[in-house]
Amino acid sequence: MPQKRRQKKAIECFYKAAAKISFSNTNRAIAIYKKILNISSSDIPAYEGIINILSKSGLVAEQKKYLLSLAQLYQNTGDFKKANSIFRKIQELDPTNKAAEVFFSRGKTNATKNNPQG
Repeated sequence: MPQKRRQKKAIECFYKAAAKISFSNTNRAIAIYKKILNISSSDIPAYEGIINILSKSGLVAEQKKYLLSLAQLYQNTGDFKKANSIFRKIQELDPTNKAAEVFFSRGKTNATKNNPQG
């Protein structure tokens, strides 16, 4: 079986496992999502899964770390509207966040400048 296909299959298995244990054992679920990110560092649902768990657990510092990674991923793919939305969430958690300040100072929010909700 080719490497990409094995990776895709592994990711599918990890998602099934994460769904079964997501809120009964948050540490294990986060570990599974991290394994997915080790296989595919641009897997948006894995970032979202970690962020969701961290948010519900009140782990703001870790949540910001993964939000920043997700925002950078959106920036790298040119999806500035989604990056804008993520950076707004970061600013809600940390109003003085430098990465968010830099993003907004660069004018990457043109598509949503008149709509702060993004």
